[in-house]
Amino acid sequence: MVLLDPSGVHGKEQFRIMYPIGTAFHGSLQVYKAAYIADRCEIYAAMAVRDIFVAVKYVSVNPETEVSTNLRVRIEKNGLIPDHPNIMGTRNAFFYRGNMCVVFPFMELGSMRSIVTNLFPDGMLEGCTLTVLREILRGLSFIHANGHVHKEISAGHVFLNAKPQIKLAFSATVFDLNEDEDQSSSSSSCLPAASICEWAAAPEIQESDNSEYTQKADIWLVGITALELAYGGLRVMNREALENIVAKINLKKKLPKKIKKEGDLRGDKIRCLSPTAVQFMKNRPMFSKDFENLVVKCLNLDPTKRPTAEELLQHESFATLTMNVPFFAALVRD
Repeated sequence: MVLLDPSGVHGKEQFRIMYPIGTAFHGSLQVYKAAYIADRCEIYAAMAVRDIFVAVKYVSVNPETEVSTNLRVRIEKNGLIPDHPNIMGTRNAFFYRGNMCVVFPFMELGSMRSIVTNLFPDGMLEGCTLTVLREILRGLSFIHANGHVHKEISAGHVFLNAKPQIKLAFSATVFDLNEDEDQSSSSSSCLPAASICEWAAAPEIQESDNSEYTQKADIWLVGITALELAYGGLRVMNREALENIVAKINLKKKLPKKIKKEGDLRGDKIRCLSPTAVQFMKNRPMFSKDFENLVVKCLNLDPTKRPTAEELLQHESFATLTMNVPFFAALVRD
């Protein structure tokens, strides 16, 4: 299938759909890898090879459905945010033969959730986790500065490309890779990682259906994402298990060194699983105090005491961080 944008960057632009790579809106909308088809050779000559491939969502608008309305609202929201190197924005949005289409960057090295699952099943090195968090916070700070909230921050919605860049998907560009969903469904006894933004939402959001979603609720999700990255995932049986973990973090002002295999903590009603059934390595080194302090601040149960994204970027953890995105990407590719 070919989608035609009559008013693209280079005039009429065509995008040939290749194959599905993920889903959005709880699986109700497919996301595809597509190839840009230029009508002149000089256009290709001016493009990097990686820019030829893009990601695409499209949905019929005849009749209007909840999915098409959702996508339209999200596309409009993306249009309110200027370009930023750490935000995965849209490239094109157009109508074609009764379909609403949105084109955005194809991030060929995958999501942080897929990277953790495949390369760091027991958790990233602290320097890697901080490198990713810093890029997330740079994008999030920009979103907040423009008067918006994100609501969907997770390891599955942060992507890496070969440039290399780490980008936070936002609004219309948010989706879950198929491999992330497959991994999530493989641990059927646990809450699905693909919907972690909902079941691991900030306590003030969970406890009230009428609570306004604030920027401080986004900061909570940054803390949850830090746990995903640092421990190789966050596999819990229910919300109570998550609350028990966070309560201990807040009480002790530090992160647990490890969580034992399923069954070892049944008395506490906490059961965490990883793809290997072991969430942490037995001899995992302790986290630095600065890193623990960063995560504890994000997971403060009182939203008024959580720092802003900009304040977190000034945290001591980042001041002493020596790793950068190119080095992190080299680790991923090697």
